[in-house]
Amino acid sequence: MSVGALANLYAAAALFALGVGVFHLLAEIHSGAGRHPVSGAGLTEIVLGTWWGLTFSGYVVVLWPLSYANHALMFSLWPDRDECAGGLR
Repeated sequence: MSVGALANLYAAAALFALGVGVFHLLAEIHSGAGRHPVSGAGLTEIVLGTWWGLTFSGYVVVLWPLSYANHALMFSLWPDRDECAGGLR
């Protein structure tokens, strides 16, 4: 399978985690009394936790082939696929 599909899977998971983290910051979910983590550290923790869960819970075994199939489908539907650098061959 393509390493690019795996890299895009982890990039998509990181973007999802960043969205969740920004929502938590904007919604002030952790705004109660007590000590609060640094915003950047909180976002990093959410991204790393998402990657950890994706890897060690086994979801990567299911999602990597789906990501590869999505890449193959998009490549087959792309109009200029012969000019595409680094595409699936």
